[in-house]
Amino acid sequence: MIQGNDELLGDRISRYLANESQGHPVNISVHGHRTSFRLEPVFRKALQDIAAREEMSIEHLYGIIDQARGDHALSAALRLFAVSYWGQVSGLLVGRGWCRDRDRLGR
Repeated sequence: MIQGNDELLGDRISRYLANESQGHPVNISVHGHRTSFRLEPVFRKALQDIAAREEMSIEHLYGIIDQARGDHALSAALRLFAVSYWGQVSGLLVGRGWCRDRDRLGR
């Protein structure tokens, strides 16, 4: 049972998910081919911030992830990459470094 601060956090999470959990269509060109997928606003913003931080266009970042995604759906690969990237930048995740300043972070 959730109590105290956990209950407040649970309420905040519920409100956030109600507003932000719907994926929005994204139409892009990757390697000269048009494609579309659904992506939640928080992931779109995270990927835009990664592209800016890595000094590349969002289309170029999508292309790199698309080439490396293997059997994952593109939208799933984008979400996994965003979480992994920012987890490594924040120091919360340890493992292979994708971020530009991984050496500074000791990764």
